[in-house]
Parts: sequence; structure tokens; C-alpha cells
Amino acid sequence: MKRYNRTQISKKTGIKDVTNEFLLDLILNFKYCLIFTTISIRAILGLPSLFIREKFLKTIELTIRKIKMESDFAAGGEKSLGKFNAKTKNCRHYQLKLLAKILKDNQATEFGKAHNFSRISTIEEYRSNIALQSYDDLMPYIERHLQGESNVLVSDKVAFYATTSGTTGKPKYIPTTAQTIKCSNEVSARIWSYSLYKNKVGAFDGKMVVIVSSAQEGFVPDGTPFGSTSGQYVKNLNESLQQRYVVPYEVFEIKDYSARYHAILLLGIIEPNTTMLSSANPSTLLILAKKCNEFKQRLFNDLINGYIDLSLDIPIHTRNIINSKLKPSPLLVKRLEECIEQDPEKYLRPIHFWPNLNVITCWQGGNCGLYVSQLPSWYGNLPLKDLGYLASEIRGTIPLDINSSDGVLTIDENFFEFKEVNTNDQVFLLADELEIGKQYYIYFTNNSGLYRYDINDIVEVTGFHGTTPKIKFIQKGKGVTNITGEKLYENQVIEAIKEAERKLDLKTAFYYLMASVKESKYILYCEFLSDNLSSSMLKNFVEEVECQLRKVNIEYTAKRDSMRLGMLELVVLGERSFERTKEYYVSKGVREGQFKHSVLGIDESPVSMLKVVRNLSPEEICEVI
Repeated sequence: MKRYNRTQISKKTGIKDVTNEFLLDLILNFKYCLIFTTISIRAILGLPSLFIREKFLKTIELTIRKIKMESDFAAGGEKSLGKFNAKTKNCRHYQLKLLAKILKDNQATEFGKAHNFSRISTIEEYRSNIALQSYDDLMPYIERHLQGESNVLVSDKVAFYATTSGTTGKPKYIPTTAQTIKCSNEVSARIWSYSLYKNKVGAFDGKMVVIVSSAQEGFVPDGTPFGSTSGQYVKNLNESLQQRYVVPYEVFEIKDYSARYHAILLLGIIEPNTTMLSSANPSTLLILAKKCNEFKQRLFNDLINGYIDLSLDIPIHTRNIINSKLKPSPLLVKRLEECIEQDPEKYLRPIHFWPNLNVITCWQGGNCGLYVSQLPSWYGNLPLKDLGYLASEIRGTIPLDINSSDGVLTIDENFFEFKEVNTNDQVFLLADELEIGKQYYIYFTNNSGLYRYDINDIVEVTGFHGTTPKIKFIQKGKGVTNITGEKLYENQVIEAIKEAERKLDLKTAFYYLMASVKESKYILYCEFLSDNLSSSMLKNFVEEVECQLRKVNIEYTAKRDSMRLGMLELVVLGERSFERTKEYYVSKGVREGQFKHSVLGIDESPVSMLKVVRNLSPEEICEVI
């Protein structure tokens, strides 16, 4: 057998990070053993050796390509993680170094000149020259970039605008430079992926179902595209990585959401070796699972026919891509029908067709926990990997651990500042000055023209990685209500509902606590997973939520005791409350992937279109027509 030295091996395979001598021999010499063995066997069987050789050579070629890709992934990931870990040990140094670079790179911009970037040499000077900036503050500068002007906010050309919408549906255009895209997609994303690989949950053992929004939704006046950052990432993946994705990007450009869910499910069902499922918002995964059961007969028809439902509103090009992956599969349908028959509720669930699913990656923090808690009944009890503190404006953290919603700050991408909540003091802290267990408003400066940007988010410090804090998202800053001085926070509501569920063994599918300033009381709109709850059970639930709110908020207790706040009222909602709410906001222009249901507010519109089943006041229970 021919032998090779390390240099020859590297040249022939491109593999840089394989050190085991036996494995090296195996990689390069295994194909010769296979060819020899195959030819011998086929010769005995009387089959043509040329055909066999070509077939096995192709198999070996694909195997070596896979080994090379995985080797490069491991080597690149280890290198990136090593650099990141080194920087996290000296957080302050690298944060100030990054800020100095951003100021230097953009000192000749109009914003830089107006705010004396060239004269700033300390963090104190930076803060005195630049106030906190909201999107509205920066909008006049961004508008000029949209029209094609350069050197306004940033010296670099804006490569892409990430769009995000409020409840009004009016989009914000968040400028994103090539440098920011590279840092986020090539560095932070690589570290996150490699950490998932090191978590040893088998995420990359098979294929992946990754759900994103459309990358390109249009163009601003100067011709620069705008859309979803997650979609842009998936669309621009290299071909070898895209082959690992079960759902081709084109599916996410289907405008009709029912048709899109149908296509995702159909392609997912035919790939049993799916080992990872990913979507930023777990509510999307919950809806997907429910649609799976709702669409089951139409999905079965497609599987029997070998093509997707002709009545669905899908572009012909996308339809052809989907159909190219399908073939008549009556045996698969039969097996899934058997699964339904054995299911306690006679449902079709993703767990029936994804037996090898190893991990789900999605947000876990804030009110996402409400939807995460409902995933096991559809997907099984699986490890969860958080995607990190992500928004259109920022990739703020890299989660390194499994089953945890926290992550390490991206200190080489964004310069961070913080202000403690529940204080009127204008004291801003650097990342390394934070304290474990405390909650802060977060502000950041990046390479794309966002300076001291106020994203209106509250985060909590859970620990440190070196001298760099690990944080988790708690809630939007606006997730606070105040009828008469009680200052009730969204996370307090989440905690109260969760504890009431635990104590009474009840499960909610959807809830929204509305502060009725006019009536000086809170109204809890709630859909329960069980639809046959007695009046006494509902009354117990209201009283327990009330009790828990008193425990988590002393001001709430004081205002209730002084009768400045009335007792909690319960409105029981019919089924599909979350879906109806989401459909309402999507119809108003909010992109599906960016829809975030807030569980606390003063606005009745999130529940005004929902079906009311019962109303439970402190005095009586009455049927509502």
C-alpha cells in the first residue's frame, strides 16, 4: 500500500487539523482498499468493475469532502473561540479599543463632526458629547443614507438595511455595514455554532430545519436591499452548508403564511434524519407543530401524490424546487397514520416524523418561556440552545451553554453601556462594572452608525466569562405598567402566572394582562389548554395569580391594600388566541419572525379581536355571549 507524508496528505485532502496517524492513513488509503475489495467482490458476482470503481470513488470523494468540511469547521471554530475567550479575560481593554476604532473610522462623517469624534479620547468625553440616541433621533441621518448620501452616519457604505416594525407596522431601517455583517455572520455565528458542537448534543449529526424570514423584502431609494438579517444569513450560505438545510431558502419567500408552513412541514416530514430545529421565536415552532396536525390530511395527500397541493399560493419557481425533492410516499403516510392512531389525542406531531431530532435552538428568555414550556408535548423533551440576545440592531451575546438563556457579551463587535433599572441616577456603567443578579438598561455603539443606541431593553447579569458579563434578556423597557404607582413589570407577571400554573396544575396557552387605568384594575385575558375548567378552578387561579403578584411586587400589595387598585379580573378566551393575535399584527405589517407578544400593557387592541368564552369578576361568573 502506498504511503504518504503529512505534507502530501495536506495537499491531497486539504485537511489541516488531523493529527492521528491511523486516521491519516485511513483517509487517504481507505479508498484503495475499498476499490480492491469491491472489484474482487464484484468480479465474483460478475458485475462490471468500472461501474463499481466509479461509484465507490464518488462515495469516498463525498466522504473526504465531509471530513474536510468538519475538520475545517472544528479548526476554525476552535481558533475563533480561543480568540474570543482571550478577549473576554480583559473586557475593559478591548471595549475601549473598539470604541476608539469606531470613533476614528467615523470622525469625518457628518455625525462625527457634529459630535466632535476627533477630539474624544475618554469615555467621559464620549458621554458628554453624545446623548443617548433613539431611532427617532438617528432617523434624519438614516433617511439621507436611504437617499444615497454617504459619510453621514458611517464612513462605510451601508450594505443592507435590517427592517423591524413596531405595532403600527411602520418599518425602521437599521443600517448594516459589511463590517458588521462579517463580524456577526462569520465570527459570532461561527463561535455559537462551534459551542453547540462542543455541547455534544448531536446537533450536526444529520440535517437541519432552520426557519427564517425573507432576506430581501425590497430596496430603499438608493438601491440598497432591505429585509431580514436571519434570512440574509441563510440565503448567503455556501452551497455545501445549504445542502445540510432541509428547507431551501426560497420557501421563506412564500408570502402566504399558511402555504409557507405547509411547505416547511412537507419538506420536513420526508427528512427523518433531521437532528436540529431552529427558529428565533419559539412561538413559530409552536404554531408549526399545531399546523402539522391541522394540515395532516392535506400533507398526506401531497405525500401520496408526490407533489405539493396545487391550490396553495406558491410561486412556480419555488413550487418546482419543492416538487423536485418529493416522490410518492404511501408507506410513509401509512406509518404516520399508525402514529396518529397510537397518539393519546389522535394528533400528528413533529415527534412522529423526526425521531432523530436532538436539539431545538430558539430564544428562551423573557416571555418566550411561555411558548418554550409547550414545545415538549409536540417535539419531545429535548435540549435547548438559546440563539442569544438578538435584534435587528444587534447581535449582543453568544450563548455557550445548553439549556440556558444567557450569553457572553459580544465585546469585539459592540461597545456596551448600562444603567441600573429602578433608579433615576444618570450613572452609566461599562460592561466589566456590572453586578451579578442586577438588572440594567442596555445601550450600545456599533460599526453601523448606532451610537449610544437606546434599544429599550432590560437585561440581567447572570455571571461572568472572564471579566466579561453574561446576560439574559428580561423584557422590553416598555413592558412596565403603572396605574397608581405600583410599577408592575412584565417579568413579574410571567413569574406570577408560572407559579400559579405550578401550584394549581393548570396550563395556559396564551395570556395578556391589561392595565385598565379607567377602572383602576388589571384584567387578565387568558386561554387555557384545558377547556373544561370549573368556575371554582378559575376562581382559584385568579386568586393565586393575585397572591403571586403581591409576592413579587410590594408596591402592588400596598396599592391593593389601600384600595387604590381593584382586584384582578379574569376573561377566559377561546382557542387560537395567540395565532389570531399574531395574524392581526402581521396583517398590520409586522413581519412574522419579528412579532413579539407582550404579556403586559395598557392597550386593549391585542385582545380586542379574540373570542371571549367567560368573564370572571370578583362578584360573579357569567356566561358571555
